[in-house]
Amino acid sequence: MSTIKSVAVAGATGNLGPSIVTQLVEAGFTVTTLTRQDSKSTPPAGTKAIPVDYTSVASLTAALRGQDAVVSTLSPAAVDQIPLIDAAIAAGVKRILPSEFGCDTLNPHAATLPIFAGKVKVHDYVAEKAKEGKITYTLMMTGPFLDWCMGTTLIVDLKGGVTPVFEGGNQEASMTTLPDIGRAVAGVLKHPKETENRSVFTQSASLTQNRVLAIASKVTGKKYETKPANSAELEKDARERVAKGDMSAMFDFLKRAIWGEGFGGNVPRSKLDNDLVGVKELTEKQLEDVIAKYA
Repeated sequence: MSTIKSVAVAGATGNLGPSIVTQLVEAGFTVTTLTRQDSKSTPPAGTKAIPVDYTSVASLTAALRGQDAVVSTLSPAAVDQIPLIDAAIAAGVKRILPSEFGCDTLNPHAATLPIFAGKVKVHDYVAEKAKEGKITYTLMMTGPFLDWCMGTTLIVDLKGGVTPVFEGGNQEASMTTLPDIGRAVAGVLKHPKETENRSVFTQSASLTQNRVLAIASKVTGKKYETKPANSAELEKDARERVAKGDMSAMFDFLKRAIWGEGFGGNVPRSKLDNDLVGVKELTEKQLEDVIAKYA
């Protein structure tokens, strides 16, 4: 039986937070959401909200007292998570899941990409605190958010634009839907010992760009325009643009992490934790239904 009963979620109203909150509540956890002090949002059903100052360890510590675990979905680019970790330790929290959700930033190639600098800093810090016995952690390696990404151009462009197809379009990448990420978080907290101080890998599907485009064409009857692209060249160009102050290039580093050979985008089945945390891969029909919503 899990020793984790009460969970605080930081960032409960973003793209990912609501799915995590929903699955935690359904799994029977007592959920508290941390909100910015000026937030006007209504707490998700079945939860209570506590306003906090994310820059203040004292404010966060007071909010986290009595919590067994903390899940953060805060944007690493917008909020420094170090105060949240320090507060969790001060409050006696047992487990923290920092805002890692996405590509495998422990992969040595992916870790060098500028977009992941904040995440690398955070998991180096929390790993050191875990070695000191002050807290335990889990890093959620989910790959891109499969459903959310279909509404963007990160994987393919389903809205009439031209899709850059990297490395021929047959490179596989592990992706997880928002509901499945929520299930995985609940699964981690139900199995704290098995998921202690390590990365947990999930996927709802392993997809190539060509397969996504083929499914989209099947369900819509449309033909999607593509052009050949190389992720190494994309990274080189993005680094040059960032060096000149163009932060819009950061998005391109995500594409390099997803499709670049050796960047850890495709998780081997032997490494997946789906069974442990309760994530089932999508059937072909379910996958078609997800893509059809955005195509």
